[in-house]
Amino acid sequence: MLQQCLDAIGQNQSPKARSEYKRFDAQWSKAEGAIRSDNAGAYGEIETKLSLARIALQAEPPKAEAAAAGVSDLMKTIEDYANGKLADADSGAGQHSVADALQLLQDAQDAVRGGQYASAAERMQAFIRMWPSVEGAVQTRAPEVYTRIENQMTEASGYLLSSPPKADAAVAVISSMQAELEPFKSASGYTAWDAALILLREGLEALLVLAALLAFLHRSGNASKQKWVWGGAGTGLLLSGGLAVLLTYAIAGAATGKARVRCWRASRGWLPSS
Repeated sequence: MLQQCLDAIGQNQSPKARSEYKRFDAQWSKAEGAIRSDNAGAYGEIETKLSLARIALQAEPPKAEAAAAGVSDLMKTIEDYANGKLADADSGAGQHSVADALQLLQDAQDAVRGGQYASAAERMQAFIRMWPSVEGAVQTRAPEVYTRIENQMTEASGYLLSSPPKADAAVAVISSMQAELEPFKSASGYTAWDAALILLREGLEALLVLAALLAFLHRSGNASKQKWVWGGAGTGLLLSGGLAVLLTYAIAGAATGKARVRCWRASRGWLPSS
């Protein structure tokens, strides 16, 4: 799909190039989760280059040279990942926060209002490069916001790189992004306390169900059948504990298997020495 997009760019067929790129983007959304789990560094690189290529394609008029370079660079990065040539380096997760991303958006907004469109475009591209390291804080809480930001960040950049720049449209999109991200400014990753609250909530719901069942049996004159309710509750607890142990070992085994695969790749020179 990317090769067909690149061919269309070379033939000055902008609508076809955009169409092929959209096809690729749709497929990428199905694979990105697995790639991120396997290699966070590669995921961040691909996401950044994907967005930069999209910006060049969306600009009015399209920036053919930048689009061709961006798509070619994206293709090479994906090929390197597929061939095991990208080290599993940290993509920067945890080094930046949503507050940092919001500051970049504010800088871009100020630059647009000051007529400094090139500077604003640079700030937006810096936001795009930072986004893979902070998107998790948004995606886990509001997937729909994550999807909108993914689209809006390239949309705003496209407006700024258009000739002439579409300042009003860029300001509107950046303002929308700021409003969407503001609730996540002070949010951090999920903690043990968050997990404990979930367990407490689910436990209370289970107790309410048990109480309702026991009360029904008592009022209907079937108090002798309450042992089946308690037996079911106990069995559920035992099965939950067993499943927890099983999942713990399964996840640990998967992590070990991944490390062995990386060592195997490294032994064949498929990974950089770093």
